[in-house]
Amino acid sequence: MEVAKVGGMFANMDNPVGFLFSNFQIQTNLLDAGREVKVERVLFPRSSWISLMPTNLHSLFYDFNLKSIHILPVRLRKSRNAKVNDADSVTVWGIKKSTKESLHVDDATLAVLYCVVNHDADLHLNVGIGIETLIEELARIVKQVVDFEGVSNWATCSPVGTSRNVLDVSRLYAMGWKHNIELEEAINETYGWFDDAFQIAS
Repeated sequence: MEVAKVGGMFANMDNPVGFLFSNFQIQTNLLDAGREVKVERVLFPRSSWISLMPTNLHSLFYDFNLKSIHILPVRLRKSRNAKVNDADSVTVWGIKKSTKESLHVDDATLAVLYCVVNHDADLHLNVGIGIETLIEELARIVKQVVDFEGVSNWATCSPVGTSRNVLDVSRLYAMGWKHNIELEEAINETYGWFDDAFQIAS
């Protein structure tokens, strides 16, 4: 079961009760429907913000609205804007030495399917890559992918999320599952899709 109302840091800050209430409704309705039709097993992925449990996810078809999106699409869109406008710099939020872990949604899907077949114990599993990337390094990768040669200006007074985000995935990896898509490959793929879509829309 993987259905939720989600948003980036600002979206959650603007409407925390709305997100909580909507997700409680979704989950309760699905579980109740499962009970009615006598579903025997439920695999219930949860965000690493709460406690199977995936890390941050990335993919094509991101929402690139700067007011509601997560860190990776924000960086991609702002860097692209700076490039096409011939800007000398781009403003980057966050703390350079904080870290993020991110998993491609295709790998997350495969992990869920793998667990349905291979996992029958009554314990949770962390789903991720087990590797944390410095925010500073993420900014460097994004600039390289976008081919933006300007300077990154770090706005350290801006809102920041958690200073460290990485999961212990040893239990899942010991079962035989491993992610396939590396972060830089996924960023290249995502930016290619976004750039093409933006040019078509323009």
